[in-house]
Amino acid sequence: LTVGLVAGFACNSLYGETHRDFFSRPLLGFDNALFFLGLLPPIIFYSGYELHPRWLFGLFWQIMGFALLGTFASSLFVAVVLKAASALGWAPAGLTLAETLTFGALVSATDPVSVIAVFSELRVDPKLFYLVFGESVMNDAVGIVLFKTFSKFVGYSFTAKNLALAVADFVVIFSGSAIVGGECAAFTALTLRMLRTDDTDEGAAATSRTLQLVTLCAAIWAPTFLAELVELSGIVATLFAAIGVRHWATPNLQSSSTVDAKPVANAVLS
Repeated sequence: LTVGLVAGFACNSLYGETHRDFFSRPLLGFDNALFFLGLLPPIIFYSGYELHPRWLFGLFWQIMGFALLGTFASSLFVAVVLKAASALGWAPAGLTLAETLTFGALVSATDPVSVIAVFSELRVDPKLFYLVFGESVMNDAVGIVLFKTFSKFVGYSFTAKNLALAVADFVVIFSGSAIVGGECAAFTALTLRMLRTDDTDEGAAATSRTLQLVTLCAAIWAPTFLAELVELSGIVATLFAAIGVRHWATPNLQSSSTVDAKPVANAVLS
């Protein structure tokens, strides 16, 4: 954080008004499409890939309960406080419930980075570690879906019908994105299985390893693009695809005494 702040301040200070168009725009400007479609999928994929299936599926309902209910409760609390502040004149007047809920969803998906680091250093009970780590991964996806859902109702009044539509919209987006991610993981596992070859042919095994690694790299971005194409959440799809790849796909990697794709895949994906 400190390095980023210093670097941003230096860029803003060194390149004054005379050079702003030439230097500052490419340095200080940022294309959100590049971030969401290019840089964010590998980060989310890594988070999902690090969730070991044994602990994830053993604690799945607890993790999802914390992520879903916790993020929604936090969003609702922020919305109520902001609405009250608006009524008291401490915040911009006239804020609607949809606007405050959207802002609440935006700021509620927090990551306990320092807590995870301390847990890793102290080697705490794995159940506690994966409850916190799994919730920190899942709440990002939940927060993004909540933000998309609430933002659709900005400018409209929250009636009982609109509330039911919001709940249905959340369920459709989240479950649909998870299904897209699972299908991508299953397709990746099937492709890796088809690319396996006879271990006795070292040249064919090396070619198989290369093609499998290319397939794994493509699996990082494919769920995002597919989900966004059908107006679902690419983040949720990528997260569940990574979990599925870890559970289904990696066991199908080429593995022999001379050519082994698993160490390379772990180095690339982790």
